[in-house]
Amino acid sequence: EPAHRSRAVSRQAGRQGSVLETCRALLRLRSACPALRLGSFDVLEADAGGLAVRRRHGGEDLLCAFNFTDAPRPAPPHGAVLSGQAGPLGPQGFLIAEAP
Repeated sequence: EPAHRSRAVSRQAGRQGSVLETCRALLRLRSACPALRLGSFDVLEADAGGLAVRRRHGGEDLLCAFNFTDAPRPAPPHGAVLSGQAGPLGPQGFLIAEAP
């Protein structure tokens, strides 16, 4: 299907920001951060437009925030960004960061 060619692995591999490379980066982060695999899961904020959770395990304390809308959304207070974007969450954006 020609409309789906842009979604092919061969087109996305190595292209920063592609869905494929974003998923690969998130999987590497999950492997590197026990809190994302084993940690507690505390919902800080949840509504139709987004979700913010805190994950804790051992000495790790992480904040994960997701924007499900097509408009920018304020990010919750956070520390150093591990993945995603600092500042407002862009449309369909996310943030994984150290908790404040």
